[in-house]
This record gives sequence, structure tokens and C-alpha cells, in this order.
Amino acid sequence: MNGTYLVWIALGGALGSVVRAVLIHFVPSDFPWATLFVNVVGSFVIGVVLALTSSETEWHMTVKSLLAVGFCGAFTTFSTFSYQTLMLIGEGRHAHALLNIGLSIGLTLLAVWLGMRFVGPL
Repeated sequence: MNGTYLVWIALGGALGSVVRAVLIHFVPSDFPWATLFVNVVGSFVIGVVLALTSSETEWHMTVKSLLAVGFCGAFTTFSTFSYQTLMLIGEGRHAHALLNIGLSIGLTLLAVWLGMRFVGPL
């Protein structure tokens, strides 16, 4: 990996983390809806990006670095998802924890598949 790709990853990561923070800030809730939303949207975006950039051309590697690795890597929040799920369990809100796990995993897998289907057949 060359330094140029690292710059694109860093730029995408900076943008993704800021967008995530803004969305989470403006969607307060007693359930982590904002985290679920960014994980689903980020999964859809990564599906689209990876389906559109399947070759190893310089342009495709740049787009993958910026959007898939950088932006989506910082935008999606499975580390936050894990923490929030453990906090729900710690608060005795086991049904909410299970709902968060099921929705997060199921919807993000579906979103990646839909993102890939969005740009053409698998």
C-alpha cells in the first residue's frame, strides 16, 4: 500500500467519523437508533462501493481507500454497537440488547447485499 492510499483513507475516515458524530448527536433516544442507522447506511454504501470498484485500477483503489476503508470504516460503529449492547445488558434491558443485536446484524447484512444488487447482479 502506498502513501497516497493512506492519505485517502485518512480523509475518508475524518469525514466518516464527523458525519457519524453529528448524526448520533441529533438522534437522542433510549435505544441506539442512530448507531443502528449508521451501521445500516454504511453497510449499504460499502456494498455499492465494493461492487463498483471490483477491479484493481488506480482509480478503483483510490475510491476504495477513500470510501470503503476510510469513510465507512469510521462511519460504521460496531465498536459502539458492542459497547451499547453491553450497557443494555448491564442495565437489565435484555430484550433491548437482543433487539439491537438482531437488527444490527440482520439489517447490515441485508444492506450490503442490497448495495451490491443496486449496482447489478451478484
